[in-house]
Amino acid sequence: MRVEGVGCVVVVGAPEALHRVLTAPGAGLRGVAPTVAVSDKGPAAVSAALRAAGVDLAAEAVVAEVGAPALPLVAEEAVGPRAVRALLERAVEDGRQVRLRYFASSRGGAATDRVVDPWSFRDDLLRGWCHLRVDERTFALDRIGLAHLLPSPVDHPAP
Repeated sequence: MRVEGVGCVVVVGAPEALHRVLTAPGAGLRGVAPTVAVSDKGPAAVSAALRAAGVDLAAEAVVAEVGAPALPLVAEEAVGPRAVRALLERAVEDGRQVRLRYFASSRGGAATDRVVDPWSFRDDLLRGWCHLRVDERTFALDRIGLAHLLPSPVDHPAP
């Protein structure tokens, strides 16, 4: 048995994503489970290396400092109005980002994937910061086909 210290933990959403994270130059990561890697480096250095390698930290991986209070490290998925409503309410309450498969009323109902920092959810309308449009947006529940509650915290707080 060996006991080793680590600087941070990286959790990915799916086992197939771990290889991409482990091969990021400069991150110094080693796999310890199918969706978990650790590094002797701190979270800032590992996050920077992963971003430089093109890893989307909001969608693919979460970097947490060892010993720091952590957000739940698993993205949750919801389909259907009832499940999506419950997930959006939790996102607002917990201050966590969501990834939406959103069907716009314009452009013939084309679907877009959006990461949103949720501020409020009332009357089946989600209000928050849209990372795709880089602006405040309102999303109607009946146009959300799929929602993921991400482990990452809100980047843009409500004005």
